[in-house]
Amino acid sequence: MAHLDELTLNAYLDDELPASHRAEAEAHLADCPACQAELAALQQLFFALDSAAEAPFTVDVSAAVAQQIAAESANRKQFSVSSGLVLVSELVAAGVLLFLLWPTIQEWLGWTHGWQTQLAWNITWPDPISWAELHEQLSAIIQSIPSLPAIDLATMQWFVLIGVALIIWLAGNRLIFTNDAS
Repeated sequence: MAHLDELTLNAYLDDELPASHRAEAEAHLADCPACQAELAALQQLFFALDSAAEAPFTVDVSAAVAQQIAAESANRKQFSVSSGLVLVSELVAAGVLLFLLWPTIQEWLGWTHGWQTQLAWNITWPDPISWAELHEQLSAIIQSIPSLPAIDLATMQWFVLIGVALIIWLAGNRLIFTNDAS
């Protein structure tokens, strides 16, 4: 049999080995002086650790840590000036985009008004057992909904629109994910 490894010897000392493995380890320890020496060294180490006096803490750091936490939370502003500027710039950018896209939005809203009215009048609550009728009504309503209008913008306008959206997104992420300690 190969020598017992340190994990097995530690488990043997802690009485964590299953009965079958413990019997094998005891049989090996009876015949192997190297493993007996290793077991004796581990027993001495365990005894030294158990008999060592616990060193008391000489410095109480809890007051200093509590004071530092209080100072950091006092310095942290909930809504700083830079956060306010980012928020205002995002609102201005959203307003500009709304102004530029308003004709397309009006066209889209005017186009969808008819099917919204139809949707409100065509849905009647069916009997609990007529789910097939409900499915037919919903299918008819969904098929009557026109496609959304295409937004026809020049290539440069798309780049500007996507660029502004990216800037708003990055500024919003900065606002959300940074801790402003100033």
